[in-house]
Amino acid sequence: MKLKWSQFVFQTSSLKESGEIILRNSFTGGTVKMDGELKQKIDKLIQESVFEDSEIIGYIEKLERMKMIVSLKMDERENYLDIFRNTRNDSSTFVVYLVTTTNCQLKCSYCYEEGIDYSKKLELQMCDNIVSWCKSYVEAHPYLEKLRIILYGGEPLLNKKAIRYILPQLYEIAKGKEMEFETQIVTNGVLLDINTAFFLKEHEVGRIQITLDGPKNVHDKRRMRKNGKGTFELIFENILRILESQIIDKVSLRINFDRDNVNYIPELLNLLSEKNLQSRLELSFGIITSIVNKEEQAEKMNAHIKKHILNEEQIVEKYLWLCKEAKERGFAISDEFMTGPWCTAERTFREYCQ
Repeated sequence: MKLKWSQFVFQTSSLKESGEIILRNSFTGGTVKMDGELKQKIDKLIQESVFEDSEIIGYIEKLERMKMIVSLKMDERENYLDIFRNTRNDSSTFVVYLVTTTNCQLKCSYCYEEGIDYSKKLELQMCDNIVSWCKSYVEAHPYLEKLRIILYGGEPLLNKKAIRYILPQLYEIAKGKEMEFETQIVTNGVLLDINTAFFLKEHEVGRIQITLDGPKNVHDKRRMRKNGKGTFELIFENILRILESQIIDKVSLRINFDRDNVNYIPELLNLLSEKNLQSRLELSFGIITSIVNKEEQAEKMNAHIKKHILNEEQIVEKYLWLCKEAKERGFAISDEFMTGPWCTAERTFREYCQ
């Protein structure tokens, strides 16, 4: 069978010292590091359609499974557009993001919301308006099968009053229409006490994302309260308590990294392993990067980011290293990888359809 590199595959960087390259599939999120000479051999074999080297054949088969290499006959453009249309038209799930407050009790060194108005919060009158709007929307779209509420901020749990007021009403809307209901929350974890966690469980919590940036001595220097006190111990205890109480099967643990903390993350993984949390955590690694363009970086970039930002080559190398460290300890991690502050869905569609 004749093969070709997927049109979604591009080379993100070269590791100069080792001679290795990084290949990225912008559609599947697959990322591969390989020797530059091996890439040249594969290119030649694909071009000549002669596959006699068993070792190379095995490698190519792995690349096929990752959709890095596909059949020459495959119409990737049409295949992508089919998926794009189906995803766009799949409106059976109604998703509502509730920003309960823009405020946060932490002062993270790399905060990307630095400088915003922290005084905004979801008032009960606005909750009533949201409930009324959601009810009208659901009634006008009888094909909806699921209502998903995502609690976001700032730190959403700084406004527990609004959460406790609105969630039961939205839950009743879904049940009244025989729809599935799901709650998700992105929180720093400091205020996620057991009573709040059980309240979320009563309202079908399906995902809880919490962030730890390393062992205690590292995390507490990056994600501290506004009075300078650390947050690691309380967050870690809350995670353990939630899991021990069977409130949710898995906690989504976000680990952000840059030059400041990346080499300490294996210490955190060791601690999590000692608690036998491999099957109870979904790990993801977040890349700390600038959210301003190159022209603005000098004067507007966060001071921490300016000092500790990794370049693209370093990001790729450290990301793959962290994945390896996590897998060696028995943790499953997301397959998604991204370099740079872009929306991958928008980028993929734009580049592919040009």
